[in-house]
Amino acid sequence: MLYLLGFVFFLQLPSDLYRNSTHMVAILGALFINCTFAAYIFWVLLMVNSAQWFVSARIHDPLIKI
Repeated sequence: MLYLLGFVFFLQLPSDLYRNSTHMVAILGALFINCTFAAYIFWVLLMVNSAQWFVSARIHDPLIKI
């Protein structure tokens, strides 16, 4: 769930900064790109972790029934 929190945080951060500031356009433009990249990284980590959890559950499922 920490990956989901990071994804939502970095996805929402640039829009909050754009709403509150009008004179730092160049800095916020670079920040927007970096936050978008971070959000995508968190999304990929969330998907990889979910896939690992699913595969692990499927591997251990027959062992529990024995």
